[in-house]
Amino acid sequence: MWQALHRELEKEAFTPIAVALDASGAEATEEWIRQAEPTYPCLIDTRHLVAELYGMVNVPSAVWIDEHGAVVRPTETAGASEAWRTEIDPETRTLTETGRAQQRRTRAAYLDAIRAWVLAGEHALNLPLPEAGESLAAAHFRLGVYLHDRGLDAHRHFAEAVRLRPRSWNFRRQALALEQPTDAAEQFRAAVEATPPGEYYPPPPGL
Repeated sequence: MWQALHRELEKEAFTPIAVALDASGAEATEEWIRQAEPTYPCLIDTRHLVAELYGMVNVPSAVWIDEHGAVVRPTETAGASEAWRTEIDPETRTLTETGRAQQRRTRAAYLDAIRAWVLAGEHALNLPLPEAGESLAAAHFRLGVYLHDRGLDAHRHFAEAVRLRPRSWNFRRQALALEQPTDAAEQFRAAVEATPPGEYYPPPPGL
């Protein structure tokens, strides 16, 4: 959706910058970027620095930054809905028609909000307060990646990052990808199922 939006609004000086939060680096990510043939910058953040700086806990997330470098709308879910967990056909494991319609509505509402900002300067500023333990959680995650890269045991630090910030799906997802436990999929699914509806992809305010 970002490629189409960039083509539409490029003449208005709108440029999306995509950042893949993937501790595995280009080996796991570059192929997907090249297949998309983007006309806007696509970066790979192996240290999750962007997520740390902007308070991102899941993907896709987005921050709106104006031409002066000011954040005009902070981190929020970017055009995704929870249809993937609430509207799945149990037999085919694919989205129901209701789920597909819900995803289309959610994406359209978010893209329309971006258009209103780019074309008319309309936006809603809703800066969240920092949560206790966020910085410490990020420090544990960063230390875990450092130890893992050197072949050392990083599990305690990954686990502490997740404990301190349990709604950071980025921490949870990347720790499982790096450590590769045999039950990684089951661990992630159990955590998702224990999450109340509407909290995995919280809808942006006003949309």
